[in-house]
Amino acid sequence: MIFQLKQTSQDFYVSENLPFQLSGSGDAFYVQISKRNITTHDIIDHLRKELGITRMSLGIAGLKDKRAIAKQRISIYDRALRKAGGEKVFVNTLKDICKVVTTGRHHTPLNMSTPITNTFHITLTSTKNLWQTEKQKALQIVENLLDTWYPNLFGEQRFGINGRNARQGYEIMTGQSKEKFQKWEAIFKLQAYASKVCNDYIQRRVRKDLLLMDGDIVTRSDSSKSLYGIYHESDQTIHHVDIRSDEQSFWFVPSVTGEVFPYAPYMVATAPVPGYNCAIPDTTTPAGEREANVRSRHHLDPQSMKKYSSYPVYGLRRPIRVTPTQTKVQYRWDDLLIDFTLPSGSYASIVFDLLEEKLG
Repeated sequence: MIFQLKQTSQDFYVSENLPFQLSGSGDAFYVQISKRNITTHDIIDHLRKELGITRMSLGIAGLKDKRAIAKQRISIYDRALRKAGGEKVFVNTLKDICKVVTTGRHHTPLNMSTPITNTFHITLTSTKNLWQTEKQKALQIVENLLDTWYPNLFGEQRFGINGRNARQGYEIMTGQSKEKFQKWEAIFKLQAYASKVCNDYIQRRVRKDLLLMDGDIVTRSDSSKSLYGIYHESDQTIHHVDIRSDEQSFWFVPSVTGEVFPYAPYMVATAPVPGYNCAIPDTTTPAGEREANVRSRHHLDPQSMKKYSSYPVYGLRRPIRVTPTQTKVQYRWDDLLIDFTLPSGSYASIVFDLLEEKLG
């Protein structure tokens, strides 16, 4: 291998981008932090234990790699902030374990469904002096890689060491768990199992039926807008739907609004991340039948789904493939510098795997 990946934290930098500007006022206090060699969960646990606040009072929009230098934001509502001792105490407690970059205020807090994007800056360190032909070949490989799509899988960090979080989530869901978890822990583990189900669906779909199927719930591949629709294979049209629902059910088939759009290349099928009130395709369609088989294979029946509704852990839809944007590849001497941005919920670990495979 002529390059080494992620040798130090300086080789892997990720910055979280909000989809809005902080208003400067409101009940939610925001702190942007920079961390390295520590997980997002470690920081949350530190705040919870030191300040006597609950996990549910803290808002984050995603988990960042422990091995990276990562910028992200944490929010807290004023009520919990007062309990913690105020802004100064909260910020100083964060400074104990990470760097505080900026603070601000907004009218709503962060949560895991906030449609952030993440910008990655990666350094591939050369293992030798490179010939010009070698540099050009590697550059072309990386540019081609970033110009195509890849399966939008959850990263392994989502599932815990040896898949422990996902396994415990399954045990909680099926009532087999003998451990007692705090509410936020149980929610995270149920989400981990839902992510595993989603990965299984995406992997099977990418291998066999990447093309749109009749009944697919589709969205934009660039995730720039929350446009969802149902694909009709007969005339290759997209019938607009709203995947949010006031129904109180384990899952629901979204209703069509009446707007119809022609199919466009940026439309991509979505996969289910199971949970309470999750939108699913009509089971009489090929896409709906396939998802019903996934639910059956993973024991997602109404009885087990009661755990998701009791917390509640809501379901969502996730694009089955994603393409990096704002890409840039250049050399610094013999080291290769790579920049790209991924939409909310996407993991760079798949890109790393492909880089190692292609440059090996």
